[in-house]
Amino acid sequence: LDALADPAPSPEMAALHRSELMHLLTALAALPPRRREAFVLCRIEGLSYDEVALRMKVSRNTVITHIVAAMAELSRRL
Repeated sequence: LDALADPAPSPEMAALHRSELMHLLTALAALPPRRREAFVLCRIEGLSYDEVALRMKVSRNTVITHIVAAMAELSRRL
């Protein structure tokens, strides 16, 4: 049992992950509100495009447009 590696991340990896998370949160906060809402509902909360459209009271295509634009902007920022 002593020969098994500790599954917990090292302090360096934990610090790196915290830093990456802070960059992501900052980039998400910079998105326009509706774009951010669509992205969070779909990519973080796991709702389908149709569920997001119903919740936001927009068309499915509008949701897709918001998510594609959010992903492009996040890619540029990160």
